[in-house]
Amino acid sequence: MQKEKAIQVAIGNRIKEIRKKNHISQDKLAELSGVTNTTISAYENHKKHIGLANLASIAKGLNVTIDVLYYGTDEEAPISKAGGDLGKKVVNCVLELYKENVIQAITVDRMDDDVEWRVGSFYQPLNKFLKTLGTIGNDYDSTPEQAAYVENVKSTIAYEINKEKEQNDNYWNNRPRQEYPVQ
Repeated sequence: MQKEKAIQVAIGNRIKEIRKKNHISQDKLAELSGVTNTTISAYENHKKHIGLANLASIAKGLNVTIDVLYYGTDEEAPISKAGGDLGKKVVNCVLELYKENVIQAITVDRMDDDVEWRVGSFYQPLNKFLKTLGTIGNDYDSTPEQAAYVENVKSTIAYEINKEKEQNDNYWNNRPRQEYPVQ
């Protein structure tokens, strides 16, 4: 929980730093990003947790990548650290998804340690996203309309994932604690 709070503080600080460096007021950033100025203020002052959808909107409003707000630079992102090495990019992505319990490794056969993977958290939104990509195929950015459609789908799926994560966190943080008698 402390690590997550530290990340939120860092993101809030980066939003404020980039906004001020570029002489953008909170009102202007609100206009550019579609996120209210009071919400932006809450992020910058570490009073509110930022979800992926708003992070993406604010990054777009500041004309930076999400990685810049999350990691500090594009180069610090796990995918970017791999440079042009596709294998490293894939492995880094899988590791990040595994850390967040989005994918899980399951031992199938104890005799030869075969492992299968499956989607852990966020199955329904990810399934919807993959179906959309499957329908579009490799032409997901062939026209401005197609690219805009995919961006809209990405934002919607990101929102659904964040909502599900928030619900899961609320459940685990607010569930009744089982008291066990001392023997």
